[in-house]
Amino acid sequence: MNLNFDNVQLVPRRCIVKSRKDCDTTVFLGKRVFRLPVIPANMKSVVNRDICSKLAFNNYMYINHRFYDNTNDIKKYLTEQMNNAVLTKYMASISIGIGDKDIKLLQELRDIRVSPEYITIDVAHAYSEEVRAMIHRVSSMFPDAFLIVGNICTREAAEYMNHLPIDCIKVGIATGKICTTREKTGFGSYGWQLSAIKECAEISKFPIIADGGIRNTGDIVKCLVFGATMVMAGNIFAGCVDSPCMKNDEGLYYGSASKHNNKKDNIEGTSTVVESNGLTILEKMDEIKQDLQSAISYAGGKNLSTFKTVDYRIISNG
Repeated sequence: MNLNFDNVQLVPRRCIVKSRKDCDTTVFLGKRVFRLPVIPANMKSVVNRDICSKLAFNNYMYINHRFYDNTNDIKKYLTEQMNNAVLTKYMASISIGIGDKDIKLLQELRDIRVSPEYITIDVAHAYSEEVRAMIHRVSSMFPDAFLIVGNICTREAAEYMNHLPIDCIKVGIATGKICTTREKTGFGSYGWQLSAIKECAEISKFPIIADGGIRNTGDIVKCLVFGATMVMAGNIFAGCVDSPCMKNDEGLYYGSASKHNNKKDNIEGTSTVVESNGLTILEKMDEIKQDLQSAISYAGGKNLSTFKTVDYRIISNG
């Protein structure tokens, strides 16, 4: 049975903590421990240099978007982050595509000896020979970087990734609120995202970032129960008062493959207006932390590992 967020309800177990505040929400990814297993989506309407710096400074995982106008912009950002890293233990985390400009960027970063700690190869359909070629290029040029690759959504693709020099996979295709891939092509894991996470987690030797379709912290928890190590979400962060969406575009939340973002052919995304949630990105992270602490207490544990043993009930097949 193919399962999505509304098909599943998690089953509570005996609580063993005095207070939810005693529950630990930290998670390892690469060489770092992050405060939450949550990543704001690497979309231009969700994160920017300022947001990424806030997240890094407060020990949250982030991935900056790849839609800079030229390589000088991303080099400037990386130089700032790397300088900050020396002083404050910041990290630098970027995403790239597989085009000529991305190859040029990698070469320029190597030439100036700037090496991001985390690099994400971010394409809509990562189960491809072009992505494989870029994986080998990145791993040879930046062997110390933690390499994340996405997106995929099948056991077959996860098995393919097992034989490549990467560190993490991102799971979810056509699951986002403003993605139109499923309407345009008929493909994707929309409607069965939890099943996609589960089957990839069962075969993958790498940690999984579940990406897309998140509407609330409960959905984040379900992703963790089904095998994700971290969860990426866009919509719930777009409404933050300091997000690019709210500050620059008056609430316009748009997809990476939308006409608003790339102004090219092969449009597989749209845009929508989101309402402000009245919280800053850091306040939203704190709200999610409290929700996760409550979820851990319902799961009968003290930290995120307890989600690995949580049972669930199928409540709908719709």
